[in-house]
Amino acid sequence: MRLDRVGRDIPSFRQLQYERKRRLERDQIVANKRQQAGLRKDPIQWSRTPKPQQTQWASIHDLPDELLCKVLNQFSLLDLEECSLDFDQEHSMDKSYLGTTRECNETVEVLLDLCLVSKRIAQFAQPLLHEYPRELNIQSVRRQFIRTVATRRDLAARVRYLVYEEDPYLFRPYKVPATVEMLQIYRYIAPQIKISNKKAFLKALYSGTDDAEMAFLFSITPAISTLRFCVKARWDLHMPWTLRLLTHSTKNWYRHQERGPFCQLQTFRADKCSAAFDLDPTFVSQFIRLPCIQEIDCRHPQADDVGPMKEWPGSATLQTLRLLHSDVPKGLISSIFNACVNIRHLLFSWDLPDLTAWDTQQILKGVRLKPNRLETLELTVHRQAGVWEDHLCRSAPWKSIGSLKDFSHLKKLRIPGFFLTGIPRLRSRVERSSPFSRKSIDFTDGVRIFPDTLEELQIDCEGLPIDPSREKTNACDVTYIIPFLEKLVSICSSGALPNLRILRLRAKYSAARQFFDPIEASVTQANIKLEFIGFAEDATVVPREKEERAPDYGASVEDIWVQNATTPTSPPSHPKSNILDLPSELLMEIMSYLDPTGYLGDYHQSEEDGCITLAAPWRLATLARCCRVSKRFCDIARPIMYQTVTHNGNSERRLRFINTIIANPHLAALVKEVALTTAYPPWQWKLRKEPPPQFGPMEEDYGEIMAKARSMTMGRKEEWLEALAARRQIKDGDKRTDADIPVLLTQVPNLETLSFAVYDGDITNDYFWTLLFLAPIISPQGAYASPSPWKKLRHLVLRFSDEREPACRDIAPFLYRFITTPSLVSLKELRIDGLWSRRPVHFLDRLMPEKRISSVEHLHLGIYQTGPTILRQLIEAPKVLKSFSYEFLTTDKSIRDTKASGIVDMLRFHKNTLESFSITPREDYIEEERHIEHSAMDYRSLGSLKEFTHLKYVRTTGRFLLPFGEGSDIVFEDHHPAERVDLFPPSLEKLVIDGRETVLGSFYTWLEAFMQVHRNDKLPNLRSICFTNVREEVVRKLDAAFLEAGAYFAGAGVRFRVNEFWDAGTFFRDLRTVAAGDLEDDSAVSSADEGFADEPYDWEDLDEALEEVSSEDGDADSHGDAILDHADN
Repeated sequence: MRLDRVGRDIPSFRQLQYERKRRLERDQIVANKRQQAGLRKDPIQWSRTPKPQQTQWASIHDLPDELLCKVLNQFSLLDLEECSLDFDQEHSMDKSYLGTTRECNETVEVLLDLCLVSKRIAQFAQPLLHEYPRELNIQSVRRQFIRTVATRRDLAARVRYLVYEEDPYLFRPYKVPATVEMLQIYRYIAPQIKISNKKAFLKALYSGTDDAEMAFLFSITPAISTLRFCVKARWDLHMPWTLRLLTHSTKNWYRHQERGPFCQLQTFRADKCSAAFDLDPTFVSQFIRLPCIQEIDCRHPQADDVGPMKEWPGSATLQTLRLLHSDVPKGLISSIFNACVNIRHLLFSWDLPDLTAWDTQQILKGVRLKPNRLETLELTVHRQAGVWEDHLCRSAPWKSIGSLKDFSHLKKLRIPGFFLTGIPRLRSRVERSSPFSRKSIDFTDGVRIFPDTLEELQIDCEGLPIDPSREKTNACDVTYIIPFLEKLVSICSSGALPNLRILRLRAKYSAARQFFDPIEASVTQANIKLEFIGFAEDATVVPREKEERAPDYGASVEDIWVQNATTPTSPPSHPKSNILDLPSELLMEIMSYLDPTGYLGDYHQSEEDGCITLAAPWRLATLARCCRVSKRFCDIARPIMYQTVTHNGNSERRLRFINTIIANPHLAALVKEVALTTAYPPWQWKLRKEPPPQFGPMEEDYGEIMAKARSMTMGRKEEWLEALAARRQIKDGDKRTDADIPVLLTQVPNLETLSFAVYDGDITNDYFWTLLFLAPIISPQGAYASPSPWKKLRHLVLRFSDEREPACRDIAPFLYRFITTPSLVSLKELRIDGLWSRRPVHFLDRLMPEKRISSVEHLHLGIYQTGPTILRQLIEAPKVLKSFSYEFLTTDKSIRDTKASGIVDMLRFHKNTLESFSITPREDYIEEERHIEHSAMDYRSLGSLKEFTHLKYVRTTGRFLLPFGEGSDIVFEDHHPAERVDLFPPSLEKLVIDGRETVLGSFYTWLEAFMQVHRNDKLPNLRSICFTNVREEVVRKLDAAFLEAGAYFAGAGVRFRVNEFWDAGTFFRDLRTVAAGDLEDDSAVSSADEGFADEPYDWEDLDEALEEVSSEDGDADSHGDAILDHADN
């Protein structure tokens, strides 16, 4: 079965019956051989004396190297990735890729097993594994492969197939800085690579940039023959280093005849992209000049600009060009064909919106084909029926394509039927239930458009849909092509098209096979093979090939049995080591790495730290499994596991946990962190349309909880006990489902972290009984009289869902009263994530809060659209505030009047104690999709921070540091007021600049001014500067500024980092070991000669480019012929 047909050869019922019968026969053969083997002599009584050399069994190790190499080459991964030129379907390469993925994985497993057989076999199997490396989009896998081929140049020379796949979002949380070994490889090899701007390239490698690592891999694997790209559009943004390496290698070849990266490349493919592939003219002009390039294959290519033909030098090696589902202008195709004079195979397809921009009769002239060389031409339209629908709505005709006789070497042609017949002007209410297109039309001139060299003709017959609503079928009319075929058969019978041997008619689905019966006999008489594809009546069973003889499984089993019987058993050596033999102290230290505490208070909603929410559940699940190993393991793991409680309210795990700690007070004393969630009926039961499982009453399984609840003192106790008794029978729409939480809070005297999760925005109903339980503790009247049940509570965390608006009128007073309760003397941190409202919260003014009464020292607020009032009350409540962080939405208009300087003015209330200050933006993705202007915080400065005498840590965004005009989005690069640069106090030790906004592209002038401030000894305690969340394209714009600033601060003893990966101190320390001159730019090959220009191409308008192409027709043809003659010689 051909590999490109995987997924289409579906076996019939008769074939399945035959396969079942064959398996039964094979099992019977194996059973008979086992019975015969049992009658033989007992293998234990066989002689164990070694056989002489002449009678020893042969082994695979006895094969010579040449034969062994041929045997192992049968497992080559390259054979599975070959794709034939004849595409049976529009997405055949994608389908064949899906079909061969499993076979590739199985082949990889076989090669890995062969590498473990012996060193001799590993010498042949290991290069086969490196011919086609997989999963290079994962950074850890890519770095491991780079380390291997960098140290083993023999394996680097065997790499033939590389896939450049970009998948940043899935693996972004797992990116880590490069190891010391990788940095050494970069330091020693990067200076030898021929590329411009080597110092910035080495910096990108140290930063862990994906494109820089792939460019480094391309440079050390010069024998690549096939390259496949699966990346986003815009080469200049996503693949700048690869494009630089390609440009430099091409220039080096044509100027100095030096073979470098990509010079052995024969096939380039771009498919499976998340967006349309950017067929940039600059990229194309470089790729077609590679000395060995033969094929370019792109799915969904697009291009907006057109390069003038005179800028494109010639190439005589490119032979195959596939552009499927393309959105490229005619001028680009024209430039390619004028530059590549030896193209023999062209496959081009359009989508419906892109096809309307082409002139049908001038379609061949528009692509500027070289007819004297073309052998295969495939012109297809995706969703061909849509073209008929479009012209039916517009009541416009479609003209035929014109003559193809200029293609004197054309052998294979695939073309849509309406390109040959045209589309007549149709009525809007045409009858579709019958063959409406069959009428007498004179196609005498239309059928004489084919050249005499044509051997195979394939026509896509899909026409107007028969059932527009598609309620019954997706069939389309195909009868419009019958008059054309009748005329074609008649001229073939008269001697025209003497070489035509195959006529293939294609349709996605059609039940009109019987209409083609009259012409089938005429086609057969003309000695032409007629094939139908996609016609329902022609669905015949594919004959199954002759099965190979089944392997002798019985003999194989017998050999294994004999080998096990004759192998002497060796006496047992020392007993095997076991983890249970480790001392308790060491086991305790090992399991301490699974400690789940600390993650509830350090939660962040940023994308980089989002995976931290999974750490606690994973560790708790691991500890639960450790408890089942043995009693000794349980005694060590159970106390660690009981430190954190994260059970979801939807399950009964929280009820079982409460029941356990009531019966075991020693376990309750271990609890330090509690994460509370509300309880609702599981949504899975709603999807299944089944009732949720019914449980018995609480008294049956959780009698301890009910007994403890009856002994508690609480308001509205009878209602609460009823709600607690119905805790296991929660129905859809029930509120106040937290009746078990007050019992839990009374059993944890050593609680340190308390977290509330509010998912529907209504804390009053979600935690009704919890708030009622806390009321006497945090109320102003009873706060001084009622003792707190938690003397060690240090962290309070509230998390809100972004989907709904919380009830801020109940949340804000609750927060203020909780943190100002005198009995909670140990409370030190308040963290809020996701609190927002559509209107400012001004009602807190009625509370008349007191100042400096709270023991909270750390405020981490993620509150949005709530106005400045709640901020001021929370800031002024603590006695001593040491740490403050605030996260605002970029579309938040409620604090527009406050500005960032207004928040700093609020913090001056703690100017003598504040040590850490952070104010960062958060993207509002919902509002961003609505194209709402991001103007929160305006563009005002933070104001001076010099009054904060103890401030050591500052984290802010570049919006507040760049010299924006007041109330304007204009950056004054030559003007740096003091409040934008010299605003930090002398006590500052670490500065973090968040670069989520693109305004950092003009940050180089601010860095120069900031370095001058440091030279003036105004920041004597500065130890670290870090840029985070800076986009890759912005990093490339600021490469020179980062290198200059990094060199200065590294010499001054200040740590300078970009995106947590590039450390200037490590970079410049390693740079001193590089010989002088090795990092100089290779500008010797940069020249305007040989058709190259140092600056990017200035692409002209489409119409102007086409006019220039038409005016220089003769010069281009003569230039192409000269290049072709030179290539033939």
